[in-house]
Amino acid sequence: MQKQNSHNLPKFIMTMTIILLIGTLLGMMGYLVKNKEAQKTVIKKYLDINNKDLTVKSLKNAEYNSIFWKNETIKLKDGSYTRKYSDSASVGYVGIFDNKILFKDLNGDGEKDAVIILDSSFGGTGHFYELVVVVNKNGEPLQIASENLGDRSIINSLEINDGKIIIDMITHGPMDGGCCPTLRKVFEYELKENELVIISEKELVDNEDWKIYKNEEYEFEFKHPENWLIKKHDITEMLYATTEDIEEMKKRYSGGVPYLMTISIYKNTEEFIAGYNYKDFNLNNIEDYLEKYSNVEDPHIDNIKTINTLDTKVYSADILDYGGGKNYYIQESNHLYVVWFFTSTEHYSEELAKQILSTFKFIDEKDETVEWNVYSNPEVDFTFKYPKDWEITQDYFYTWLNGKVSDTRTVVLRKIGDEASNDWININMRQFQCDWGTCKDLGSNTIGTYSEDPETLRVFDKIIATFKFTDSKCINNSQGVEIIAPTENSEWERGENYQIKWKSFGCEDEFVGIRLYKLPAVSLNLIWEENTNSIPPTKGFYDFNVFDSLEPGKYKLIMNGNSSVEFNIK
Repeated sequence: MQKQNSHNLPKFIMTMTIILLIGTLLGMMGYLVKNKEAQKTVIKKYLDINNKDLTVKSLKNAEYNSIFWKNETIKLKDGSYTRKYSDSASVGYVGIFDNKILFKDLNGDGEKDAVIILDSSFGGTGHFYELVVVVNKNGEPLQIASENLGDRSIINSLEINDGKIIIDMITHGPMDGGCCPTLRKVFEYELKENELVIISEKELVDNEDWKIYKNEEYEFEFKHPENWLIKKHDITEMLYATTEDIEEMKKRYSGGVPYLMTISIYKNTEEFIAGYNYKDFNLNNIEDYLEKYSNVEDPHIDNIKTINTLDTKVYSADILDYGGGKNYYIQESNHLYVVWFFTSTEHYSEELAKQILSTFKFIDEKDETVEWNVYSNPEVDFTFKYPKDWEITQDYFYTWLNGKVSDTRTVVLRKIGDEASNDWININMRQFQCDWGTCKDLGSNTIGTYSEDPETLRVFDKIIATFKFTDSKCINNSQGVEIIAPTENSEWERGENYQIKWKSFGCEDEFVGIRLYKLPAVSLNLIWEENTNSIPPTKGFYDFNVFDSLEPGKYKLIMNGNSSVEFNIK
């Protein structure tokens, strides 16, 4: 027998070892493939246990430490908590306001945190709101910060944007009662070291109902709060704004009147410089004045800024003498306007000043109605203006079939030569359907048109703007009024008190008549009427309690037969 070569033994062992290793590796790979789905299930269960997101349900059943409950721990159940007091009939309450719950990572750990608003009450009229930040602690809600939002504030919106918590709300101004906040603000918060920090606070001014002051002589106009009065001073080039009659204020303040705002108008910058250059600097423009008089040894002005509220340049400066305040300098091609605000009053805020300034407009064109024809007739108590290329085509008192003559005069006008189209305008036309066109009630007169032509509608608006009463007597004892509250499609609640408000167009010696109808059948559903002999139309309001007995639904309010509004009662 041939002797085995001992040199082949190590090679054999190495070969077998490799075969065993390969087999073991293939077996492990097969096991892994076979159990892949099982492994996924285990991983998912692990992640669910350790990385739970906060939920609405978990927040509605979490514990909170409310600043209004002296940081006592309150546990909500399904979004609220109540407590009865043994010594009174009052019931304490805590709940998530309006279900306002937002989710976003606020502390940078990658987990979604939450922001809510808690509402607390203690049996009275107060509702105390607080902004609360809740972080995700292994899937459980943990409150880490809160901020007092005040009593009976009105929360308009809540959002999280780029890590900032933004809340738009109406809070209390310095003159507001607890029931009725009026000051709108937007706050921005950031979470820093587990505390809420205000990084921005902006006051918003609603100028929708502001009045417009227009000065054609000096070619500008601006809007101002409804309760501000704008009066010319003895000096023609100066206007004063106040909330009271100036002559009455002079009596009360012995001649010194605490004005809210003044506007001084200069023909040009040179005129202003000539009056204020008491140090005889070489001043060429308003910028020179601001720069040099803010850097003298005894400065007159300080804190110079450029304000971006208009297309033209506006500068602001704090006044260091003459009683202080703040000046805004508006430089325009024809004039220089220096607007001063009295800053030491509850009526002033920088945001309010900027809002007023942002409404400044410079009048480039003269009023076109200056050259228009004037309609007047001794048989009626009104006049109006109309374009020179228009004509009066009808002007008469309508006679009914029974021979009775109408008390209102019909006037029809249209563009000269335009006989075929609907582009005409009428006053008091019999059977005119306002639902099919455009109408406006002025006193006992109705102005209307069926036209949809933009130029005709522009003329229609101008005729209304120039319409004036010429006699103190009202036709048919019907005082001209326009209802301004309630507004169209607004909602009033049963049992609540409101003011019916109107604007008056003329007579001082008549009184208002108010009727309330349940829609749709106006002629059959008169609910209430008031023909008062105590409130003249010029007063402008009537206190009205919405009866609890009224059915919810659509109603129509009519005043003196010539002004109406449809609104809802709920």
